[in-house]
Amino acid sequence: MKGWRSLGGARNARRRGRAVRGLAGVAVVTLSLVLAGCGGDSDSGSEVADGGWDAIVDAANKEGEVVFYSSDSDSINAAVIEAFEKEYPDIKVNLVKAGPDLAAQVATEKQSGINSGDVLSTGFQDLVENKDWFLQLDDTVMPTLGEQTWPDNMVTDTWVAKYVQYLGVAWNTDVMDGEDLNTWADVLKPEFKGRLTLPDPRATSTNISWLDAISNVLGDEYVEQVSALQPKIEAGGSVPATQDVAAGAQDVSYPQSSMLVADLSSKGAPIAFKVLTDPLIQVPGQLAIFKESPNPNAARVFANFRVSPEGMSAVCIAAGPPGQTGFSAAFEEPVDGCYTAPEGEEVVQGDKNLTPEDERYLHIIGLLGLEPLTN
Repeated sequence: MKGWRSLGGARNARRRGRAVRGLAGVAVVTLSLVLAGCGGDSDSGSEVADGGWDAIVDAANKEGEVVFYSSDSDSINAAVIEAFEKEYPDIKVNLVKAGPDLAAQVATEKQSGINSGDVLSTGFQDLVENKDWFLQLDDTVMPTLGEQTWPDNMVTDTWVAKYVQYLGVAWNTDVMDGEDLNTWADVLKPEFKGRLTLPDPRATSTNISWLDAISNVLGDEYVEQVSALQPKIEAGGSVPATQDVAAGAQDVSYPQSSMLVADLSSKGAPIAFKVLTDPLIQVPGQLAIFKESPNPNAARVFANFRVSPEGMSAVCIAAGPPGQTGFSAAFEEPVDGCYTAPEGEEVVQGDKNLTPEDERYLHIIGLLGLEPLTN
């Protein structure tokens, strides 16, 4: 492979944390209220077992549950939970499906001293870098970290990549077969004018990182060409954008993730997905373990499974058809069902931590004729 490169993750370290602090001011507490019945406060009396990993597993079985906040798709969550509960039948996974307000909700809980969750699966990189809220990770907390070869950009003090997704295009299969959609240049077709839904890059860190990466590699002119197609800017992000395509309201949508398309196509919707190349745009998702969680042993066991080869395989198989899932393990070992990047293809990442306070953020959304969102 030509290799991986980050396109701005270190632009300004002082930025980190601003997005979470800003969201906290407009947080809603729905998640906290829901969790009051399934996790409660941190006063559970449970402590991390001494005696190594076997002792932790035994203690996790006695705790009997793990509270899992996840922003992943329904199909991925279901596949991971099924695989985990088969491996650890004494531990029930209580899933709390997180929405777009996840960062604000977690910030509200933590600032209020509420400790309901055990493990967090998210795309908000800024959020999981908070060392006051999340455990420091090493191979004593998650043995998989010592068993696989993890690139430096896939694991930090407080988070580990739960998977790597490669972004691409979704199209309506009643309108086209998609055979000629292979590179990012291919989705600039004139016939897509007015028939394209673009997930609002201001809606999620994944979408702003795509915009950062694509403009860095292919130039500002590329983004201006996207804008010239007069896309519908979907304020709700990628989920309603895929629904637009599946319903026939629009022909194509990008950047997209295979997991969202798989949820619809598995129900018979006329929608398909393909990873686009030249370049491959890679977006890792983050997994972290809450400090002071109600089930600290089960949290470690579940998090370790979630990023193990078995957990990664469950993710990839659920994300779409073999060979085109767009999902890969975050470590170097090949995993059944996971996407393999073409040999020689350049792989890039955009900056997930850009905020409206950054000149770069303002510049790239301006190329689409957008302004920062106001509360």
